Amino acid sequence: MKSSLIFGLIGTAAAAAISAPADGCEPETVPAVDQKKPVGEKNDGKLPWLKPGQFSANCGSSMYTDEACGTKMYCEAFDDIGNVTDRKFTSSKQCFAAHEPEPLPWREPGQFASLCGSSKFTDEDCGTEMYCKAFDNIKNVTDRKFTSSKQCFDAHEPKPKA
Repeated sequence: MKSSLIFGLIGTAAAAAISAPADGCEPETVPAVDQKKPVGEKNDGKLPWLKPGQFSANCGSSMYTDEACGTKMYCEAFDDIGNVTDRKFTSSKQCFAAHEPEPLPWREPGQFASLCGSSKFTDEDCGTEMYCKAFDNIKNVTDRKFTSSKQCFDAHEPKPKA
């Protein structure tokens, strides 16, 4: 009688010590993120934004990964319960918050670039280089999305090589 009571207590204690989530998978930790930094400022601790990999057409056939699928497709996969992911996040919102923002495209000057600066500087009309440089001169009228040219350039893809 004593032995069955002791073995019962030991079994219960052991089961409690090794309990796992209902799905049998251990939860992954989510990287700490600072969501208060403005767009374009490098966010320490955030995961980089990745473009789709070479085999992104096969993405999701076996599993969604950040490296293979690219950050956009990878994070969106967390909202569909049927998708097989690495389970690092519980939603696309959480996944996107843990990554740096998607870089803005580098733009060449638009059709009305000659008028740039006569009114408001815009990325579309002036092109990225002239637009970002405008943030360092207080006299320039911009859309105020950035506080400096450095922050603006950091928020964009790198300038393409000639």
